[in-house]
Amino acid sequence: MGRKACVALVLLGAALSLGGWSSCEPSLTADPSFDLWCGEQLCAWRLEAGEVRRVATWHPADAGVELHGDPAAISQLLAIASREVSCLRFETLAQIDADASVSLEMDFLDDGLVDYHVPVAGNEWAAVLYLVTPPTWYQGVRLRLRKSGPGRAVLAHLRVTASHECSDAPLPLQERPAGAGCAADGECAAGTCAAAIFPYPEERAPGACGTCGDDADCAPGEVCGAEPTPVGFGAGCGPAGRHALGERCLEDAECETGVCCLSVCTECCPDGRPCADGGVCEVAPLPEPLPPFTWLGMPAQCDPRAGRGAAGAPCLVHEDCQSGACLGEGPLRLCLLDNHPCASDADCPLGGGEPACREAGVRAGRCGV
Repeated sequence: MGRKACVALVLLGAALSLGGWSSCEPSLTADPSFDLWCGEQLCAWRLEAGEVRRVATWHPADAGVELHGDPAAISQLLAIASREVSCLRFETLAQIDADASVSLEMDFLDDGLVDYHVPVAGNEWAAVLYLVTPPTWYQGVRLRLRKSGPGRAVLAHLRVTASHECSDAPLPLQERPAGAGCAADGECAAGTCAAAIFPYPEERAPGACGTCGDDADCAPGEVCGAEPTPVGFGAGCGPAGRHALGERCLEDAECETGVCCLSVCTECCPDGRPCADGGVCEVAPLPEPLPPFTWLGMPAQCDPRAGRGAAGAPCLVHEDCQSGACLGEGPLRLCLLDNHPCASDADCPLGGGEPACREAGVRAGRCGV
């Protein structure tokens, strides 16, 4: 196995003591050894400043990239998230002149703001390891190699893998969007870190960014409830009764049915809010088939699937109604892991299987005559 394919680590730095340990885990970076060239440019890396040149590295037959210019920079966006990777392991091989410097930068919102940077060591192709604990929440991170100074800087290798070796505290990250995990108001772009809407996937983050903490933060006639965002659920203001049977919720007032039970708009609730007509309050059966380890929060209903619903009664499927017809606003499609409304798998921020977007019934259904 070549040196650049699986680096035998020579660890430099007082904080690390893993000498001799090597990593052959799949790289999160595309083209970690700068082998793929499209003409005069790297195929997998974006040139942001200066020039790049294909040159020899520690061995004449093993090419790498020279960052030429002052400044010079290349970057790559990694499509990873906090629920997948909670520790990042960086391996570098470089040769950098004394009158040049190269820094490794990380931009977790890809907004042009550097959230972390560390100098890249360049000392006769000695392999170096960096361990970085990313923020408690992130979706995607742009890696950037930035060179400054007149000297020569050549890199043979930048390999990033997921690890469980991190011991430092997570990096801070502010300006998080609605729906992102958070621990304090200051981490959120809207300034509100509210209680997470169960079940929240990020165990390390006890809250979720939103635009309200309770109804008092909303305009007259609006209530603070669960609002889907591209990255998850966050608390937001909206009209009362805006969420249909089976959709996620925070409080009763946002549900068309008037009942929010176990974070889902329901017809009744086993916690003491029984069926008005004496029916049995039960959680509706899950649509089949479902993959294991998924959470599709089906609503509690009065005698679900028993065909007892009179005309105008709330329903989820045709089998709920005496007439055999549940009429509404079209299919109720929900993501398996968080009841996020969806039209396709691409709308499900947490994934959860194939397909991740499943039809659970009829949206805002009422039994027909």
